Amino acid sequence: MEDSKPALDRRDFLKVSGGVGAALALSGWVGADSAEATSTNVADRFIAAQHALLDDPAGKYRPATRWWLAEGLHTDATIMNDMKTLHEIGIGGVEIVCMPEPNLDSNLSDTVFVSNTTGKTPQQIYSWGSDEWKNDTKLIIQQANRYGMSFSMTSGTHWANANLPIENLKFDDDGAGKALGYAIQTTTGGAAFTGTLKRSRMTVAGPVRQDLIAVVAKRRADDNTGSVTSDGSISGTMSYTDESVVLTDKVTLDGVPVTPATMNDPTGKAAYALNWTPPAGAGTWDIYAFWMQATGQSPTPSATTNVTINYIDPAGMHAFIDYYRNHVFNDPELKQAIIDNGRGEIYMDSLEISTSNSNGGEFWGSTLMNEFETRRGYSLEPYLPYVIRLGGRARDTAFPIVGADQVAVKKVRNDFFETITDMYIDNVLKPLRAYLHDEMNMKLRAEITYGVNYEITTPAQGVDYVETESLEFGNQIDGHRTLAGAAHANGIRYSSETGAGSGQNYAWPQDDFMQIMNTQFASGIQHTVFHGYASISGADSHDPSNPWDGTYWPGHEGMYSRHSERWGPRQPESTQYGDYMPMIARTQAVLQQGKAQMDVAVLRTDYAFNNGRPTMDNMRHGKAGYFKDLELQDNGYTYDYFAPEILENKSVKYSKNDGLIPENVGYRALVIYQDSIRLRSAEAIYDLARRGLPVVIVNGLVETLSSTRNYLNAKAAVHTLGNEGSDAELARVMARLVKLPSVEVVDADVPQSATSPDPGDPDYEKTYYYGKTGVYDALRRLGVRPRAEFAEPNQTILTAMRRTKDTVYLWAYNFMDKRGDYTLGWDSIPIDSETVTATISVDAVGRPYSINTWTTETEPLATYQIAGGRTSFDVTLAPGATTVVALDLKKKTAAPVRSTNAAKAIMTADGPAILATKSGRYTSTLANGSKVTTQVFVPAGIDLTKATWNLTLNSWTPGQKKTLTEARDGYTTKEVYYETNKTDINVGTTPLIAWKDMTFTQQDPKSVSGVGTYTTTFTLPGTWDDTNGAYLNIDSTGGALASVWVNGHKITGYDFIAGRIDVSTALKAGSNTVKIEVASSLRNQMLARGYPDLLTTDARAGSVASYGLQGNVSLDTYTVAVLEPRSPHH
Repeated sequence: MEDSKPALDRRDFLKVSGGVGAALALSGWVGADSAEATSTNVADRFIAAQHALLDDPAGKYRPATRWWLAEGLHTDATIMNDMKTLHEIGIGGVEIVCMPEPNLDSNLSDTVFVSNTTGKTPQQIYSWGSDEWKNDTKLIIQQANRYGMSFSMTSGTHWANANLPIENLKFDDDGAGKALGYAIQTTTGGAAFTGTLKRSRMTVAGPVRQDLIAVVAKRRADDNTGSVTSDGSISGTMSYTDESVVLTDKVTLDGVPVTPATMNDPTGKAAYALNWTPPAGAGTWDIYAFWMQATGQSPTPSATTNVTINYIDPAGMHAFIDYYRNHVFNDPELKQAIIDNGRGEIYMDSLEISTSNSNGGEFWGSTLMNEFETRRGYSLEPYLPYVIRLGGRARDTAFPIVGADQVAVKKVRNDFFETITDMYIDNVLKPLRAYLHDEMNMKLRAEITYGVNYEITTPAQGVDYVETESLEFGNQIDGHRTLAGAAHANGIRYSSETGAGSGQNYAWPQDDFMQIMNTQFASGIQHTVFHGYASISGADSHDPSNPWDGTYWPGHEGMYSRHSERWGPRQPESTQYGDYMPMIARTQAVLQQGKAQMDVAVLRTDYAFNNGRPTMDNMRHGKAGYFKDLELQDNGYTYDYFAPEILENKSVKYSKNDGLIPENVGYRALVIYQDSIRLRSAEAIYDLARRGLPVVIVNGLVETLSSTRNYLNAKAAVHTLGNEGSDAELARVMARLVKLPSVEVVDADVPQSATSPDPGDPDYEKTYYYGKTGVYDALRRLGVRPRAEFAEPNQTILTAMRRTKDTVYLWAYNFMDKRGDYTLGWDSIPIDSETVTATISVDAVGRPYSINTWTTETEPLATYQIAGGRTSFDVTLAPGATTVVALDLKKKTAAPVRSTNAAKAIMTADGPAILATKSGRYTSTLANGSKVTTQVFVPAGIDLTKATWNLTLNSWTPGQKKTLTEARDGYTTKEVYYETNKTDINVGTTPLIAWKDMTFTQQDPKSVSGVGTYTTTFTLPGTWDDTNGAYLNIDSTGGALASVWVNGHKITGYDFIAGRIDVSTALKAGSNTVKIEVASSLRNQMLARGYPDLLTTDARAGSVASYGLQGNVSLDTYTVAVLEPRSPHH
């Protein structure tokens, strides 16, 4: 033993990597000192707790899937078999969606009936709302209970909105969707207008009601370029002066002034008259008559006609609850099954609300005008022209009107959006959640806002779970951060509809989906809902000449064939789900523990959230949407976005020790950069800052609001967001705020233009923003450090942290992996993808353990440092790889090994040891400062790349058509499916190249999809013993899932992203056999068959995929040498 320096610098930290095999079983050894070494039960307790959580994850942690049902066509046998299948492949919950079944909806009876004497059409028997649909729903829930799974039901047919049968909700009822219409009639200064008010156009058959909302006159500006069409709509852009006259009180009906009651017109035919003369003088006056009329939106499929509910008026949710209470959940067996399940949900998907039956572009409600005045304190009437928008969807579309003071116009619009947001929360979300809680033992999950002009984050207060989707945000973290802020601030689970994408059915290997999931996890998402699953059975074809009609191989589509992946046993990859699904579940279990630990809340209010998926991989090219200075991210700061209105709630607390909103997340600081903020929000921030909350105010930042719109916030918080207060009042609050010692104001040294240089340029953030906003330095001056801080800036690793009473979990991800479906433009710019090691300092003191979510192997780290109330350790991650480090907060022991020049130090049953990958003499410093020198012999590694590999391909191709039938009273249902032929192709010996490049003749190599089984042998020396081990390293499986066997023993948990697995437990001296299974997607077989919805114009999806074992394969050997054997009394 030798004396050594007590200091431990960064280079001494060792890598956290895969396990070293069960032969090196953990003992719970916790330190070098004898008093600590006897406390083995403490570490054993911690390890046991992790195994209890992760070995067999509970159903709530397992991924769920959307199931696109064939309306109500599935036989009971199909449903029971599919639920059993979903359970067996590792799915923990099923979300049922009624999707159009084209032949059924076309009433092609021969495709769904063996016989039918009921006189009803297929739609009436099978579609949403029918007895068959209700039966299938009940059976799924009962089967979910059987298998310990959760379930969720969309809020109507299809997915796009909540809707009800027309028997229960008529188009013209207050509870049905309404839209704003308008019609313009024109006069000039001093010229009397006398006549009947023109009505706005209606294009949908069925609705007739048109209620008069208001009449307002606006004087055109001299530079106006817009015009009025023959039907009274705007053409181009109308420019107006500030002059506005409300004329509603001058309108008459049958010669009598109108009242609120007579402005309601259920016939749509009342002749409302106006007699008005504008002020004398030059100028043209436009007289706007505003109308409320039904949207006429009717989602399909339905056994009758379905009507979209009103998303702001109370009547909409009243009708919804009444229908479910009295027409769906009135079945005692169904209701009891739901209550017994305990994890059932109503799921409200993306808000796709049509306004195409009107020209105003806004959805509306009969209480909206009164609610606006009550909530905002002034009347909307004079400003109604400013809320007109173009387009047929209630979402971010162009405003066709410009006012003289656009700042004032923007404030009115913001107040309008805030009002409809408040009404949505109070009249839709909260009543539904209360009903589900009180009567059904259910929860409410929702994609809360995007798609309409609700504020993006505040509605989270009305739901139990927030959901996002990969269709809109892909594998891009910044888009997910906004809803993450909503979930974190409210302390609720954040999930994602994962896998949707145009042309992605059968197209991509699992590494693409793993990249999406890991990016989501990095943003704060904790739960995956695959998009999705369909049974292989469905309606028959009515056109034998069309191979893509009805149900065809490999299975019923359910969802539109061009859209989304199909998970499940139709896919060859499903043969490898046994390791894959539990790994996802374990990751989600870790990320659902305790509460989130975020560092910074970046405040931004957004009523027009950018939910357009980027066409480029922005994230991996160093680009961001909102806060563009990635210096924070690269130093370990975690941040997300939410509206400052959330801070107005009196329950929001801050303490120096526990942070902001400590019960849910505990942010350590706020960043303010938008130029507009509500006065009440500013006052709330001032109160929090007085208590010590660090706040950074940064001026001059550009944010990207859409693919075509960037906005410069020249100075932060200079305008009130709405008209609840004046800019002068806001200035006084901000003046007090900036004087507080916990507040820093910085002027960003960045371009002060939203257009030049172009924020869309690939290097914009790197060139103009990185380290130039002043926010990083301001946070450091305020004493705000990241909870998981990098010792050096790191542009490859993202982290997510959760904390319980006893444990801190740190999940880390090397996101710089070039995968994903981005194929144009920036793909020519290299992504710096490499294995990296980073030292991470966590703001907690505890004994760190590495957790392998593929295997549940939990190992105490042998080297780490505790200093200054923080615990530091190294993580090493290959591109795309992840790891978990958990800190046992009950154990604060110093690291057993301070340093070593071996590959790594580890813990074994006999105490601390080194793992050497080369023969040699190694020196290690122990916890007490003593040094141990160890001579180690490591058997030579083996390059298996050019070994004799034998390959058998199990090719999946179409099999025989099968028919299922089920008899009910008066009709017999028919559904069909196709078997899959699984044929072995004995390729024989082969180099490790893609299947498509091989030369076998049994089948065109370019058409093969399936499972490849590779085998080879190698010899280990006779001296091989239990101190030796090896990692099997695989360059590539073509992005596909794979599994490894050695000497007939499966090695659990091959990480196909890292391409590395410890196979030590199965190795032996002498001859060894390794078998590797690689499972593909169906892309190549579907391309060969001419599947019409693979994107043949896409350079990747339309090309033949490179399946199989490729590149180098090696066995990297190591030897473990114990540094300090335990005394027998231990």
